Amino acid sequence: MAGTTVSSLFSQFEESNGDYLMRCPKCEHKQVCSVLRCAPDNPNENEDRPYFKCRFCPDFLTFADDRGINEDNPPCDCGNPCRLQISTGGDGKPWGQLHLVCRVGACGFYDLYEDGRMLTQKEVKKWIKDGRL
Repeated sequence: MAGTTVSSLFSQFEESNGDYLMRCPKCEHKQVCSVLRCAPDNPNENEDRPYFKCRFCPDFLTFADDRGINEDNPPCDCGNPCRLQISTGGDGKPWGQLHLVCRVGACGFYDLYEDGRMLTQKEVKKWIKDGRL
């Protein structure tokens, strides 16, 4: 999916002035979601990475790029291939644990990847460079 733009990846949602109307899987409201960017000092290899955030609850929904999306990934509840990403250490999950999520954040799908495989910081950088994560 290299080269996929945010607007094409999220074409199933209504776009208006750079914002998107989508249903938040956490609060169930269909509202405008903003595209924001991770901080430049993000410790999880997500520096300046775009993401969607719900304006109502306001929760993180999904990243607004194609990183971690591979057509060979298993499907989520929406039927689309999942996004592979790493845990940031929040919600009691260990940092570096691989998991699969809905690529557009619509259905709230979550599953551990390879039984919760863990990556070191060095491995995370290599997986990103190789286009796997």
